[in-house]
Amino acid sequence: MKMTFRKHVFLAVLGLGIALLPVAGQLVPVQTSPSGQRSAMGAVQSQVSALQNATQSAPNFVTGGYDMVWQQFQSLRNAFNGLAYSLSPQQAANGANEMAELSSGLDIIQEAFGNYQNDVASGRSPNAALDDMCQVLYQASGVWLQEFNQDCSRMGVGW
Repeated sequence: MKMTFRKHVFLAVLGLGIALLPVAGQLVPVQTSPSGQRSAMGAVQSQVSALQNATQSAPNFVTGGYDMVWQQFQSLRNAFNGLAYSLSPQQAANGANEMAELSSGLDIIQEAFGNYQNDVASGRSPNAALDDMCQVLYQASGVWLQEFNQDCSRMGVGW
């Protein structure tokens, strides 16, 4: 019985290790160099642009517009998290409030997706709900980007 139990534990650990391989490839060592931070900051700025572009084109899609915008928003969140990992310990400590506020801002922006789903569930036309969601996301991401740029400047990101 012991051998069978060990075999099952080994297989479970092996399976968990295999399942985590895609995630392990995404874990990047901390980049505290100015050029690494500028690159991470540029990735966030580019993702805001990509999100805004998606909000402008999504209402023209018969299907898939919501998913496209959602994917771009998730890419923005991932880029922001990447920037957070690039901060030096001093920058992270000094900018903890700013980073928390920016993260909360993304949470608030994300609520637009829930509002869309609630609108559609209550009988509103998916096209009208998507159009409204896209307008909100476009404007909110622009305001968020302004705050992001100011906070990065205050924290000395990329210097």
